[in-house]
Order: sequence, then C-alpha cells, then structure tokens
Amino acid sequence: MVGRNAIGVELGKSIYDAEKTNDGRYTRIANPPKQLMLRAQLEYDCDGIRQPEIATNTNWKSYLDGPYVGTSWYGGEEYNATLEVQNWPSADGNIDQWEPVSIFKGPSGMMPGLIYPPLQVVELLPAKSVSGPVNGTYIFDFGVNVAGWYSLNINESTSTRIVMRPGEKVKNGTVDQSTSGKNVYDGYTSNGVPFTYRPKFVYHGFRYLGVNLTVQHLMQ
Repeated sequence: MVGRNAIGVELGKSIYDAEKTNDGRYTRIANPPKQLMLRAQLEYDCDGIRQPEIATNTNWKSYLDGPYVGTSWYGGEEYNATLEVQNWPSADGNIDQWEPVSIFKGPSGMMPGLIYPPLQVVELLPAKSVSGPVNGTYIFDFGVNVAGWYSLNINESTSTRIVMRPGEKVKNGTVDQSTSGKNVYDGYTSNGVPFTYRPKFVYHGFRYLGVNLTVQHLMQ
C-alpha cells in the first residue's frame, strides 16, 4: 500500500510449546518450555522491480504483555481484551515502550515449505439449540461432533469474563469432557467493546459448548 506500512505478528505457544499450565487446564503432554521465536521475510516488487528483502533482525521490537495470556494447545486459550494494544498492527501505533528483540539460534537443518494446506473454515454450522442456564452456564448444541472453532459475539461490560467449555457429550445438564480431557476451556475477558471471539491458537473437537459469564478481574 502507498504510504507507511507495518508488519505485526502474534506468537502463541500452541502445539509448538505444549507445556503444563498453572491454571488447572488439561495437559496431555508436558514438554520443557521453549523460547518463542519468529523468522520472517517479506519479498515484494515495486513497479515491476524486485526490492530488497525485509527480514527479521534486531530492528524489530516485541511486546510481551498482550491480550493472549495463555495459548495451551490441549487446555485452551485465555484472552484478556483489556490488554489489547491500540492501533496494532499499524504504522501509526505507539511502540515507544516496546523492547528490542533478541537474536536466538533457530532449529538446525533446512527449513522446507509447507506441503499441506493450513487449517481453514470449510463449513459454517449454526447452533441447533441452546439450553440453560444451569449454574450460570448456557449450553449450545451444534447437532454434530466437529473438529474446528466456534465464534461467539460478545457485548459485555469491562472485566466480564466468559468461559467456553467444549465437549462431545452432555451429562446432568453440563458439558461432559470425559472423551476429550477434562478441564478444557477458553476464557475471554471483555474490555467493554463488542467483539467476535474465535480461538486462534487452538481448535477443539466438540458438539456442545458451555458458556458461563462472571464479573471478575482476571488474575495474572
């Protein structure tokens, strides 16, 4: 685009660093913690002329206190919208308080390109029904087991925390996670601005989704 431009990248542990969490979420495999790293390169033409490549180096900056508080591949992710960085990613964003990145030695060997397509939405399934609340939790039934994401439109006051628990069965009016690993959930803390939330660093196998709302500040 004409004018000033910026590249912004969000990093999450996900399956790359499936370490044990400290919040009771389900953990199938706990590996030693790994350093999050980014290797990126932008190649572009201007008026048909190949320009010098823009690659990650010490001129890039990083910020560790963003809204993704946790990104567990097995246990779910935690998003705190009150920690969102305004005007990011944008060339007009204020990054004065950001820290310079550090250079690390990456994995050895040759880095090949992907040989399989990325995860993507192939079908939209609206909820067939909703029941509740039971103990403050509503249960959405999508009618069929799927491996994928859900989208939830959220319009709540600041500091309202919504917890989403996916599962393949329902037992005694609550989502039963006995087939997928107990205590799998995603959490979202509102900043008072309407938002459509969808997990970014994890997907779930589920038919039912339990949604519970509480008003509390997220413990860091």
